[in-house]
Amino acid sequence: VEVFDGPDLLGAREITVTQGYAAGVLPIAHFGLGSVGSVTVQITPPGEDPIELADVAANQHIRWPDGCE
Repeated sequence: VEVFDGPDLLGAREITVTQGYAAGVLPIAHFGLGSVGSVTVQITPPGEDPIELADVAANQHIRWPDGCE
């Protein structure tokens, strides 16, 4: 998952659901945006083309691929 403010990369996180033997972590990427009001989020699933979500407002939760409830 990568987050952009225009052409500037603000942050990137790789999401994995395991970290060692018999351990697991939540598949979450959290980004602090400071004063940035909206960003472009790029999600690259394994073996697939990137998916771009434009004009994503700050201070919200995004659930992909099924959206937020």
